Amino acid sequence: TVLLIPLSLVGAFVLIIAGLFGWIALGMEVGKRLASLFKVEWALPVSAGLGTLVLTLVSRFVGWIPCVGWLLPFMVGVIGLGGVVLSRFGTTVYLFSAAPAASPPPQYLAVSAPPPAAPSPLKPAQSGQETNASGRSRTRKSGSQES
Repeated sequence: TVLLIPLSLVGAFVLIIAGLFGWIALGMEVGKRLASLFKVEWALPVSAGLGTLVLTLVSRFVGWIPCVGWLLPFMVGVIGLGGVVLSRFGTTVYLFSAAPAASPPPQYLAVSAPPPAAPSPLKPAQSGQETNASGRSRTRKSGSQES
């Protein structure tokens, strides 16, 4: 256990850096939305800086609310950290799709039986039987003839 203490310190440092990276990434998104709200074009560092400032100030002011003030800064931190983890520190683009692509169910049986043949809509009348309009057959009497 003593030998792994430096590894845990490195892990804590990486977690702190990832949290800050996520906070700034969310601040950059807030800055982009502020720029579009005011209909101006800002450079990316300016957008990230102003957005992070606004995000930090809002979360600090909400943090003063008793009992629930910790919730907004915590959620912003967790969402930012999740974004960093999903994008692997920004090295890949994470594309979220609301509906996953439908894949066919796996085929576990290699041999499958052929589908059953479709039944014929009307059965042919046998000798001595007639078929009425509903498809039911009835037996004809030998002495009667219908015209």
